[in-house]
Amino acid sequence: MNGMKTDASGRAPARFAAIALVLAALAQPGCDAVGPSLEDQRRLALARNRSLWESEKVQSYRYTFSFSCGECAAWAQEPVRIIVEAGEITSLEPVRDDAEPISEDRWQAFETIEEIFDAIEAAIDARAHRLEVTYDDRLGYPVSVAITATHDPRLLDDFWGTSVRDLVVMGRAP
Repeated sequence: MNGMKTDASGRAPARFAAIALVLAALAQPGCDAVGPSLEDQRRLALARNRSLWESEKVQSYRYTFSFSCGECAAWAQEPVRIIVEAGEITSLEPVRDDAEPISEDRWQAFETIEEIFDAIEAAIDARAHRLEVTYDDRLGYPVSVAITATHDPRLLDDFWGTSVRDLVVMGRAP
């Protein structure tokens, strides 16, 4: 005999079957005893909030955008007011009155809400060392994002973050 207790029919009691099911679940990729992995939780949060944003059918909006990183140009870290229409930035101006205007050829350095969602997805896919995202409860857009790409202390500039404030929906698709 193998030492396992059995009932009168020679089968293992139900509690052993339950333990076996838990152990089988632990062996599944992306699962643990508590629930979905951190990566799966991030993907679920991204999908839920992106879906919420898309369900609002926002076509044009304005917001204040801030970007930060270790080695970015000063102009890239200035808070700016952005207007987006049909997925494209149509206006971008610094928040501070005394800040230099940002030339249109630099606008690609700034992100629409859709591009921020894409950046979050890319960070999840790349298994970023650190990824912290806060989403707006009502519209689902990312309010703040902080990403550290690697855990290499030799790198000075593998962190970047964004914040979105004062978002106003200006138009919706029918």
